[in-house]
Amino acid sequence: MADNFEYPVITNRDLNNTTREQWLDGVIDLVLFKMVLYARVIMQNRVTFRGGEYITRPVKVKHGDDLSQDYLVDESLSVGRRSRTERPRFGWKLNQTPVMYDVEEWLKNSGGGDTAPVDLVDFLVDCTNEDARIHHYKSLWSFSSSENSPSFQSIPQALYHGDTAGDIGYLYGGLTRDLSANNNTAWQSADINDFSGGTSSQATLIDASMDTIEKMYTACNYYVKSPASNFMFVCGPVIYHKLKAWVRAHKMDTGKGMMAKYGFTSFTVDEYEIVLDDFLRAANDAAVGGATGNFTTLDKVLFCLYMPDFELRLHPQRAFEFTGFTHQAMQPDGYDMWLARIFAAGNFINWRPNASCMQLNVV
Repeated sequence: MADNFEYPVITNRDLNNTTREQWLDGVIDLVLFKMVLYARVIMQNRVTFRGGEYITRPVKVKHGDDLSQDYLVDESLSVGRRSRTERPRFGWKLNQTPVMYDVEEWLKNSGGGDTAPVDLVDFLVDCTNEDARIHHYKSLWSFSSSENSPSFQSIPQALYHGDTAGDIGYLYGGLTRDLSANNNTAWQSADINDFSGGTSSQATLIDASMDTIEKMYTACNYYVKSPASNFMFVCGPVIYHKLKAWVRAHKMDTGKGMMAKYGFTSFTVDEYEIVLDDFLRAANDAAVGGATGNFTTLDKVLFCLYMPDFELRLHPQRAFEFTGFTHQAMQPDGYDMWLARIFAAGNFINWRPNASCMQLNVV
């Protein structure tokens, strides 16, 4: 032990208090959760607070170029009409996170001095708020999300190429996407081979290289014609470090990405920003603070996301609303504890899936 170590000053000489463990003020947070996607949607003002029976808007899903006619002067003119839009409809997803403390916790963390190592109520509320955010953030990357599940809908669900009713991307916003039947193909995410032969290239083994970045951007930009700054390539540490190694080996110039200004790990190359998201790891990776199984297998998945069309919708009456604590002992047969809940109602939506894409097997 260093000679200059100073023991905490004992301010309460009561025997019971001075024989307790001696606490230093404050709590050290051993886990840092970097929530890249939340930061980006907030930066682009893509968090909205609105109510209504459903979350819906018209989207253009069909073209009518085959109705156009080249004709000779003595030919009759053809006629036809086609519905150009659909109205995808997203339901409200409900979530609650409880926070509770009992009389023993309250007594042990009150009284001042060394008997109160933390401000109990503020500490618990702050932890629970973080728990709620982490829960929703995990749901945004979930491969178990579905149209009818109670959790917020996920990016993989929005971008997975639906083909059969068993696919998580088969139904999205109430619209059926059947790739083999060429049904609502414009409501599928982009494909690097443009659905060659009516099949998806999502699961194809592909290198973690700038060639892959270029192919994904080209496939997505076909639908929006937007500068690279509106896109964000997101991946876990395995792919991120392989891309960095590839760029160094080819002596390509890189710079700090826009997200780096906000404390995230990212770099730009040829105007593409590639961002590391610590959530995108293997399913059994507890290195970022969760037990085995808390993370879906996303270590081989690379996302190219057109950010202007993602929206985090929160109902104004349930935008992480905190109920306040209620003493349960006031209820018949209640316990001597205090309970509060944080409520959220909303959904996470992609209004133009074909402007984004994901590759499932990048190595």
